[in-house]
Amino acid sequence: MVMGRILLAAFLLAMPLVPSQAAGDRYALVIGNARYPDADAPLKNPVNDARDVAEELKRGGFTVEVGENLTRDGMRGAIDRFYGKIKPGSVALLFFSGYGVQSARQSYLIPVDAKIWTESDVRRDGFSLEVVLNELNGRGAGVKIALIDASRSNPFERRFRSYSGGLAPVIAPNGSLVAYSAALASVAPEVAGERGRFVQEFLKEMRVPGLSGEETLNRTKIAVTRASRSEQIPWISSTLTDNFAFVPGAGGSRLTATAAVSEAVTSPPSVPAPVPPPGGLLLAPAQAPHSAPAPVAESHAPDRPASATSTPTPSSTPNLPPPAEFGRRVALVIGNSTYNSAAVLPNPSRDATAVAEALQRLGFQSVVLETNLGREKMVDALRTFARQAQSADWAVVYFAGHGMEVGGINYLVPVDANIESDLDMPFAAVPLEQVLNATERARKLRLVILDACRNNPFANKMTRTASVSSRGVVDRGFARIEPDAGTLVVYAAKDGQTASDGDGANSPFTTALLKNLARPGVEVRRLFDNVRDDVRDLTRQRQLPYSYGSLSGREDFYFLR
Repeated sequence: MVMGRILLAAFLLAMPLVPSQAAGDRYALVIGNARYPDADAPLKNPVNDARDVAEELKRGGFTVEVGENLTRDGMRGAIDRFYGKIKPGSVALLFFSGYGVQSARQSYLIPVDAKIWTESDVRRDGFSLEVVLNELNGRGAGVKIALIDASRSNPFERRFRSYSGGLAPVIAPNGSLVAYSAALASVAPEVAGERGRFVQEFLKEMRVPGLSGEETLNRTKIAVTRASRSEQIPWISSTLTDNFAFVPGAGGSRLTATAAVSEAVTSPPSVPAPVPPPGGLLLAPAQAPHSAPAPVAESHAPDRPASATSTPTPSSTPNLPPPAEFGRRVALVIGNSTYNSAAVLPNPSRDATAVAEALQRLGFQSVVLETNLGREKMVDALRTFARQAQSADWAVVYFAGHGMEVGGINYLVPVDANIESDLDMPFAAVPLEQVLNATERARKLRLVILDACRNNPFANKMTRTASVSSRGVVDRGFARIEPDAGTLVVYAAKDGQTASDGDGANSPFTTALLKNLARPGVEVRRLFDNVRDDVRDLTRQRQLPYSYGSLSGREDFYFLR
């Protein structure tokens, strides 16, 4: 046995090293545009941010070209050189900081000499992000990454007769990871200092060795959301199918001959160390950057039981599932708190953030967190998530906010809804059926969790039409549903009942959910039975969660082993 290990060591020493991603097949184009003549003053952050990002990417093995204050010809030349480097299987990364403009539902990156007075000028002088990603894909790039810090209020869009600020959703090819520094059609607030908030948080997260690209950006999103108090919420879209880390390390590190020999000769037989799931990170207590619950905002709603307090989520998860056990698990988490035409709900945005962090700790490869979405953005988020679910084994949607039934149809209420008649519902809210459709392509488990069974905030002013009132308008919670096999839908309160928002940092339902997600070895169906019992105790029997649907009896599902 010893002789065999020595021979193996000698063989490894003689072999040429083949790293998991060899140096030279990771290419990046980094652009910082700050000096726009049409702007009142140069932008403070883009050039410094571009330099910092470029340096970190070089440390991660990227070959980097940096461009500063590029004109249209300069950007065209840089992008063409970038295209020319791409080989089949390459990682291709584009970072752009400067002004971005959306036109005809596409996002354009703007050079410093752009002369833009109309939307047609945007398409003439700007560079379409979709075109760039598709060209990289056509040249064989295996992983396409776009980090776009361009969601700024700019001097160009104000000249249009009508415009939408911020950037548009991108229809990216498979194998892409795209992040905007702010939510769709939103602009990021300016911050003091020489570095932008998005880049500051991104650089902190990308330095973690072995952390997947998706996890890096999800952590960045949560950190930016916290730091800005939800004024800036980055947007992320992923169709990655390959493992990728900005800095190779645990789970994606390059193996050296010395390390291989040491392991082959000296390592005694032992139980293998826990392995992070593909694209995930096994967090140790000291590495849990977001374990503290969000600040508590005191509320005085009369229906909130005193016992519904928050349960802090654990800072680490000791027994993450092995990578192959559940396959790919993805989640979309939405919390709507700040309603334009209804009273603010203090907890949903905090609930959503806590649930997103818990799912990350449980090894989900992708967790997208969204807060305070209008209808259009909710639909965009579901559309993007539906594409993710196509390649997933688990697809989980969590929604906290207002929800209601009209005419036998359940709806989730976006923050911009203004419902004066029951006839407004299909146009102002999002049908639950649309949420279920977004999960339907997941191969094993489709799970929709709704902490949304609150009182109808529009009940007093809604006009009932004869056609709908004959079937009924439910002012209290959701209607019963019968989802397809393989789908489980969990209400925070049984059909026809309402759920409390709570007087702690989280609602009673989410408090119980977080507590039970942290318990190892509890099968999903039993987990939600435990959540039901805990909520019933927390609310003194006034709220009873309920689960609808059926899962295969031939397979058990666990969030945590």
